[in-house]
Amino acid sequence: MPDFRNVFERVQNQVIIGNAHLSLWKRLGKRISGLNNIVANTAPTFLGMTLDAHLCAAFLYAARVFDTHHDALTIHTILRKAGHEMGTLSPKTQKVVRGNLSSAKTKLLALQAIVDSVRTRRDKVLAHLDLKVITHPDEVTRESQISVKELENLFRAAWEILNEISGSFWEITSILDLVDIDDYERPMSLIEKAKKIEREEYEAEFGPLPD
Repeated sequence: MPDFRNVFERVQNQVIIGNAHLSLWKRLGKRISGLNNIVANTAPTFLGMTLDAHLCAAFLYAARVFDTHHDALTIHTILRKAGHEMGTLSPKTQKVVRGNLSSAKTKLLALQAIVDSVRTRRDKVLAHLDLKVITHPDEVTRESQISVKELENLFRAAWEILNEISGSFWEITSILDLVDIDDYERPMSLIEKAKKIEREEYEAEFGPLPD
């Protein structure tokens, strides 16, 4: 059976990746927005499907992190294991962990409606195509309605819970956002530069293009 630290890091990684997908969807979407964006017009199908894939992945990772299946590795698994393992800590730290567990349960209760929406989106739209999407589309839309801010808050809340646990057990806290999350900027800039050169060469030979 894997030890607590191993299980913790597996769940922690799910939160990092899910949040990274959401962040990339937001950042990349903003980067290529606008009808006359050079990069977007270079490969609209590829970039459009890339954005869609990042958003879908963010929902799937959020559903995975907050899954309630007993055999799955989730935020609930971490809380259960923290309760079981805190006997290895000093009495003072055990008191802190008990407070962390109580706080975590309160946060999860407050987020339940958002988690339910994510789960509906996964079960009826993303992982499976439920017949209700066709027969009762308004109902599915209502049940799976969630804002980007709410999805962000799910990942942030999970990270706060995990940091409280890791701080108590191993005196370690981490930053959620990936350091190189914006490494797409260089290829985007290279595409823009190449397209500008391409236009300049064309106009030099055939005359100005309309804006």
